[in-house]
Amino acid sequence: MVCGGAKDVTRCRHDVAHREFRCDRRHVSVDRRRRRKTWHCSYSKSKLVGTWFSAARLPMGHICRLNCMWLTIHYPRQQLLMCEVGVSAQTVADWSSFCREVWVYWFQQQSQVLSGPGVVVKIDEAKTGRRKYNRGRWVKGNWVFGGTERGSG
Repeated sequence: MVCGGAKDVTRCRHDVAHREFRCDRRHVSVDRRRRRKTWHCSYSKSKLVGTWFSAARLPMGHICRLNCMWLTIHYPRQQLLMCEVGVSAQTVADWSSFCREVWVYWFQQQSQVLSGPGVVVKIDEAKTGRRKYNRGRWVKGNWVFGGTERGSG
């Protein structure tokens, strides 16, 4: 009897403090001479399988600190992340890219189409920033675009 099956896993116990599920069941079999033979199940599986921590080579604490700082600290943040977490520039760039990909994927899943037949959509743009000494027309800043459906908010 192998402990990896769906019925056997429910009977296995696991320690929550460890990052690995390990079966601790004992199996007993009887041979031809009616001798009992006891053996331990060797089934184990990482609790991180199927998560985005599964292929990571960094400790989980470093990953959580990188993600938290990536979300809270404004750009440019690479030098600060390198010093605070203690990782290389390549690692910071890779994790930043991965976080952006997850962010973009989530926003694509949450986005909705605003137009349709008989629906009026209002679109506006603005540039945030300020002029130096209130002179000239050139404003350094970021463009922000937005749109709303009339009547739906």
